Amino acid sequence: MPPKPFLGLAGTRTKEPEIPLADLEKVRDKGEDAFLTFLKDETGRSVSALKKALEAETDGQDAAKFRTVCQGDDELWHRVEPLPDWSDLTRSATQL
Repeated sequence: MPPKPFLGLAGTRTKEPEIPLADLEKVRDKGEDAFLTFLKDETGRSVSALKKALEAETDGQDAAKFRTVCQGDDELWHRVEPLPDWSDLTRSATQL
């Protein structure tokens, strides 16, 4: 059984959690308020900073980085692609 994909979220100095992608998808599906609350609790970042990060658009370079991290797994890429701009929410060394 392959390992679960996860995202390493950028947070405060003392909070940089690694969250399973499936957990992030479930919370996101509960709506924006639930998602922001979850991200705030996990990362220690302010709601305004998180909103700004979520509203940023993914550019081609960021998309290419995430496709590379997906290691050619198209199914995984299709799970990540519709998510908000994770480049402003994730650590640069994120693993999926």
